[in-house]
Amino acid sequence: MKKLLYLILYIAVLTVAGCSGGSGMKGDSSSGFSITLERAKGYTYPTDTLNLDTARQMALALLEHDSVKTDVGKRMDLLRLLTDVARMGLDYEEQVKWASQLAMLCREQGDETEALRTESEIGIVLTHLGQRWEGLAMLDKSIARLEPQRHFAELDACIIAMKRKLTALSLLPSITMPEDSVTSELRYHSIISLAERFVAKLDDYEQHPDDYADGSPQQPDSDEVAGYCDFYRSQAYVFLAQAYASTGNRKEAEKYTRMFGQSDFGQTLNGRSAITETQRLLGDYDKMLATYDEIDRQAGDDTLNTNYVRQLRGRAEAAEARGQHALSQHYWQRHSALSEAVNDQLQASEAHDYAARYHAYEQQMEIQQREAEASRNAIIAVAALIVALLAIGFAVYYFRQQRIIRHKNRVLVEQMTEAVEYKRMMLDGRNQGDRSLDSFGESEVQGKATGRRPQVGNPVPSIPSLDTMSTDELSQHIRSVIIRERLYLSTQFDRQAAIDYFHLSKERIGAAFSQGSEFPTIADFINHCRLEYAKELLAVSPEMTVDDIASASGFGTRRTFSRLFKERYSITPTEYRNQNKDAGN
Repeated sequence: MKKLLYLILYIAVLTVAGCSGGSGMKGDSSSGFSITLERAKGYTYPTDTLNLDTARQMALALLEHDSVKTDVGKRMDLLRLLTDVARMGLDYEEQVKWASQLAMLCREQGDETEALRTESEIGIVLTHLGQRWEGLAMLDKSIARLEPQRHFAELDACIIAMKRKLTALSLLPSITMPEDSVTSELRYHSIISLAERFVAKLDDYEQHPDDYADGSPQQPDSDEVAGYCDFYRSQAYVFLAQAYASTGNRKEAEKYTRMFGQSDFGQTLNGRSAITETQRLLGDYDKMLATYDEIDRQAGDDTLNTNYVRQLRGRAEAAEARGQHALSQHYWQRHSALSEAVNDQLQASEAHDYAARYHAYEQQMEIQQREAEASRNAIIAVAALIVALLAIGFAVYYFRQQRIIRHKNRVLVEQMTEAVEYKRMMLDGRNQGDRSLDSFGESEVQGKATGRRPQVGNPVPSIPSLDTMSTDELSQHIRSVIIRERLYLSTQFDRQAAIDYFHLSKERIGAAFSQGSEFPTIADFINHCRLEYAKELLAVSPEMTVDDIASASGFGTRRTFSRLFKERYSITPTEYRNQNKDAGN
């Protein structure tokens, strides 16, 4: 039922957009614009239907529309799309044109960071167009403005700008021209220096992520910071390894090659492909050829590209080093022929007859517009009827689903409240001195009343008898102490803190939980205690905010608290509090 309603709604929206906008070309409907923009983006996806010309033509048509001229957001979306299309089509002049307009518009809107990010893209494109020093100067300007900042948006833009400059430097010809002031040795020194700054910037962010927090949408969650840094840091290792190999420093080159291979990106095919140039320079032909063979199996007959040209050079050098002179000559001949063919193809693509295709596109759009005008009134009437019926059906479905959800939440809250009350009743009948896991509810109520926090930094003296306890006994003892002393209420209390507190090895304390309890790890038990405590506060402390409860329960952030609460109880803290309040009324 739900899928059918969504399908009817989608058809109705497309119908109205088509009849009122001439395939998204006319009308002021924001939904029509969005649909047409997404359709244009669809032609840029790497599939068999990839058609960059079509995407470009649709974007250009939308760019001339009146509603776009007065809407900065829409114009920026189209400029980004046109820049992406030009980049994928290797049309560097178009890429500079649209990226320049995008940077100017970002700066007019006060988004200096996005403007600098875009200008760094222009910088590397200028190096491809032969304006090497102008492009490098623009990259240096962006890096200099972004590098001192300690906000994630600026950090991310700076990392991208640094990577682009490293790429530009690595693509400079190995033989310098007489008028060039930068020698090959100085170029490799610049690559090494910039890559080390690149890594240092990532290290600083990984060690102090909270200092960079700025609320930007691209900012990774705390558990994603390490992955973000590892991905970009591994790419810096590629540049360092290749630069050191080019200068003859084999020890440093092998060190960074090894560090790259240990990264997640270094274990992918794209990663292994990136390090093959260093392997060629180091003479590590076996690994290089193994990667080439894997690339060939995936590429099939698609060999008319610059990557395959580099492969042929590497194969030729490997054959020569092994004394296979005839095979080496064969690869060199293929390398020469393919290099010429790739250059011819590039020149042909740059000289394609765009005007003829655009004229054909205009004729096609004119025909579609006439057909749309002829049937416009009838289609609008049908579409309006469909939308009206759909709105009624959707409203009925929506309110029904909301009622079901409210009922489920109410039942869930009642069950949770009954569990808390049952636990409290069980605890009331127990001896005050017996503080075990089942006395959790009593400890929590007393903890809320006294407000006493655990002292993680002052562990109790080591108990010799712990070494003689079984895993079940040790698990019971550790959990009893954690609950009795309310250690879990400290945000600093984690596995390492527990190891220090009980003077146990990580293997011993890990076995106590994985083998002696229902909790796989001590971290799971600590979170269990915190969630139970937070659930109690939500029920009995309406004056406390959710943020206060998260902090009081030992969670470092509200986001972590809310995520674990939802995973555990299938309801958010706010929903639980509201449902508990409704049940009380």
